[in-house]
Amino acid sequence: MLHSPAQAPPGQFRVLVVDDDPMLREMLADILGQQGYDVRVAASGEEAIDAFTLVPPDLVLLDVMMPGLDGFATCARLRALDPLEDVPIIMVTGADDMAAIDRAFDVRATDFLTKPFRWKLLLQRVRYALRGGTLRREVRQGRQRDATALRIARLVFWEWHFGDDALTWSDAALPIDGLEVPVPDDVAGLLALAHADDRPRLLAALSRARLAGEPIELELRLGEPAADRIVRVVGEIGTEGRDRAIVAGALQDITELRKSEQLAAHLALHDDLTGLGNRRWFLGGLRDVLAEATAADETVLVAWLDITRFQRINDALGTPVADALLRRFARRLQSHLPAPTLVARTGGDEFAVAYRAADAERARTQLDTLLDALGEPIALASGETVLQVAAGVAWAPHHADAADALMALAEEAQKAARTQGAPALVASRGDGAMRGISEYSLERALRMAVHERRLTLAVQPQMELHTGRIVGVECLLRWTGEDGVAVPPTVFVPILEETGLIVDVGAWVLEEACALQRAWVGLGHDLRVGLNVSPRQFVDPQLLARFAAILAGSGVAAGRIELELTETLAMQQPEHTERVLATLREMGALVAVDDFGVGHSSLAYLLRFPIDTLKLDRSFVSRITTNRANQAIVRAATAMAQSVGLTTIAEGVETLREADFLDALGVHEIQGWLVGRPMPAADFPVFLTRFTRPGLGTT
Repeated sequence: MLHSPAQAPPGQFRVLVVDDDPMLREMLADILGQQGYDVRVAASGEEAIDAFTLVPPDLVLLDVMMPGLDGFATCARLRALDPLEDVPIIMVTGADDMAAIDRAFDVRATDFLTKPFRWKLLLQRVRYALRGGTLRREVRQGRQRDATALRIARLVFWEWHFGDDALTWSDAALPIDGLEVPVPDDVAGLLALAHADDRPRLLAALSRARLAGEPIELELRLGEPAADRIVRVVGEIGTEGRDRAIVAGALQDITELRKSEQLAAHLALHDDLTGLGNRRWFLGGLRDVLAEATAADETVLVAWLDITRFQRINDALGTPVADALLRRFARRLQSHLPAPTLVARTGGDEFAVAYRAADAERARTQLDTLLDALGEPIALASGETVLQVAAGVAWAPHHADAADALMALAEEAQKAARTQGAPALVASRGDGAMRGISEYSLERALRMAVHERRLTLAVQPQMELHTGRIVGVECLLRWTGEDGVAVPPTVFVPILEETGLIVDVGAWVLEEACALQRAWVGLGHDLRVGLNVSPRQFVDPQLLARFAAILAGSGVAAGRIELELTETLAMQQPEHTERVLATLREMGALVAVDDFGVGHSSLAYLLRFPIDTLKLDRSFVSRITTNRANQAIVRAATAMAQSVGLTTIAEGVETLREADFLDALGVHEIQGWLVGRPMPAADFPVFLTRFTRPGLGTT
């Protein structure tokens, strides 16, 4: 009868005992089991084949004399199931049955034992056979890995014997991708295979190896039939005995590697969309142009060009049309400038040009011609469009004589032109002066926007993972300049902070947030509203009084407002932070720590503060499904937060897989593009009516 014990623990060998004698079968099973083997038994050849097919053992102990299918036939059938002979088979024969022993090896048995058994010898033979089977598998797998690695690396080994100039190879063909190139039998054949121009170098390397024992290391082009292929040939002469007359080496096809390196070098210096050079390429080229112009006593004009309001074009016409416009714009730049001219795409909608001229006046005339050409309409399938350009200009040697300084001046002048609505501005001498003009213009425009209440709020929804409901929003400050171009918060918020305007703006944001919350309640959506607290606001002595007054005037419950401060801000003055947060909590407000994980505090210390929510920084979310460190951090933060009753919100969630992973780790809420992008507050009620949990429908 066939036994099927539970699966053996890792590292334990499975042994199949096949014998028609029940007493001997059980005795073998008992002795082998005492040694730690996972033993299965079979009473016949048919049962043995079934057991082998179901779960292949690591060794078979097989009796020769059995009714029905005898041991020899059983062994032959087992070898048909195991043609590589991974499983050792030890056949059991009579003591004087030499014919049976010979026949056992004929059917590919691994070893034999004779009856009656010497039990210690039996155990030794079993251990030996198991070790041999393991080594056989490891050797075969190692050879397979080596062959696969050589094939993937396009590598072949060779030996050169000085005596007869013969070459021996590890394969019958060179590893040339897509071609069958037989290996040469001797040095003459190898030389004939090399490109004619490279043969002298190969011959010299071979001669140095033979005469001076120098190693061989060179790259060669192959001639026909492997034109345009590059191989690397390396070799070293032996150091002992007869090996001193043999060079052992390798040959590798590195054509694709060299092509990839060339492509990587090109991509590192060029823009994929337009084919123009990028900022790094432009800087290097400008240095060369300046050197040539200095030698010829000429001037060099550098212009930094920005397509104004290009994002609106992209939003209105779509990315494919916008990309086509950028390519058309690049071609115009190239076709309306004197040769030789440097033309580069230095940003999304920014370009730079540089060219030599006899003097600054002629250089400026050429630029005027270019700007006129760029202002001409561009025909599209949907009609004509005009691209407006803001340009900043600097030239050498008037403004500067170094490439990086000229680029910085031109770029600063372009920013000033864009802010002032001018088509082109010429840089002032010294980058500090130009930067001062640009920043002053931006600050002046921002002050006016604050005074005229032209800042706006966008909101980004927050979804509860357990229910799939929108339970809150984060308010985000936005500013669109008079030219209709959105100014990034990273640009204008630091100015608000430095000038102190952030205090008044923060009060206005709280008023707007309360008004939005109250309006949404009227529509049946009682949502939590979060807003950021800046460092300048947090140290303002009137913060708590302002907060209380605004809440009282709005009629909004304090528990529906969540104030977010960064981990770094919270840890700057721990005692002050603890006092302020305690008072806010007494008022009923919610407190969240934003961007958690990017600071340097310990979680245990941070949790001393009276807070309600931890917002996990998007840097941990973006690789949560693949990065074990991020998984561990999120798991630890979530577990500790849960232990003290805090809500956790993960920011920057963009995929369902990230959301599912965070849900499994115990995160309560998520915020990111998967749920909804930041949107004007006026659009939010419509978003709520159409929202469907990601994965069940579309928003």
